[in-house]
Amino acid sequence: MRKQKEAKKTKDEQKDILSNFLLGVKFRETLTSILNNKSYLFLPGIFDILLLSFYGFISRNIWVRILEHVQAIAFVAQNKPSEISKNIPTEGIIGAFAGDATAYYLRNFLLLLLILTIITYFLYCLFQSIAWYFAKNQDIKKTVFYKYLLQFFRINILWFILFLIYYSINVIYGYTAQRASRFNQATNASLVFWSLIIFLTLIAYFAFISYGLIGNYRDRVIYKRALILGIRKVHTLMPMFLIIIGVFITINYLLKFAALANEWIAIIFGFILTMPALAFTRLYLIKVIEGVDK
Repeated sequence: MRKQKEAKKTKDEQKDILSNFLLGVKFRETLTSILNNKSYLFLPGIFDILLLSFYGFISRNIWVRILEHVQAIAFVAQNKPSEISKNIPTEGIIGAFAGDATAYYLRNFLLLLLILTIITYFLYCLFQSIAWYFAKNQDIKKTVFYKYLLQFFRINILWFILFLIYYSINVIYGYTAQRASRFNQATNASLVFWSLIIFLTLIAYFAFISYGLIGNYRDRVIYKRALILGIRKVHTLMPMFLIIIGVFITINYLLKFAALANEWIAIIFGFILTMPALAFTRLYLIKVIEGVDK
């Protein structure tokens, strides 16, 4: 029994050594690759900026309309609470409002949400696929662009649906928590909050692993490999993600100090630091995942 424990401990130590070695090697390879092609540091960042710009410009008006419809629905709910509450058990929330004067606002509200969801998914996949494609093909051209683009769209369907589930639960939780605090009702706020954090972390964890595999396998195989690597190689991948998180936490603190001096300096400084950090992160992640996917 003692020998088995010692053997297991030795094996775990070897895993840690190999993990640290791989992370160090890939870190060095990433720096070397970037130094050999310095334009890569800022080229993908252009598409990150375009994503934020297009999304902000297109979604702004949609969000304004959504809030207008929410206010109209809330106004009716406040003025006819007993009537709506009576219909919820038999007709559901949507059905309770559908027969009311708010039917027009409810239909438009749901339609606007659908449009916003589709726009968000399309813009994210379009611009992020280009940014990740640059990282994937930094050293050697490994995949055709349009094939990579289409697979990026397909792979993100699952992650986007899971994110929508998380977001919906979070909105409902926020609403119920607010009502509970207003009426001094007890809730399992801490449990729900941390459950949502863990759920979102797992989505991001496996999604980014799958990004590193796009272009290497078929869609189903990518999901399968992402799950297997995420579990079996957690001793390597988790430290990698902690390194990446550490980079952005450091940038965040630097920007806070810069903002104390001048807001515009912080904005300019933010672009100068964030764009290379994102470029480095994508390339480093791909190299590490390809290193463990053997």
